[in-house]
Amino acid sequence: LDTDLYETIIFNALILNIDRISSGYILQGNVISNNRAI
Repeated sequence: LDTDLYETIIFNALILNIDRISSGYILQGNVISNNRAI
C-alpha cells in the first residue's frame, strides 16, 4: 500500500466532507434568514 496515495485519498475525502458540511450550513442559514424575512 502506497502510504502517500492513501494519505492523499483520506485528505481529499476530508476536504469533500468539509465542503459538504459548510455548504449545508450555508443552505440552512439562507433558509433561516429567508424565514425571518417573511
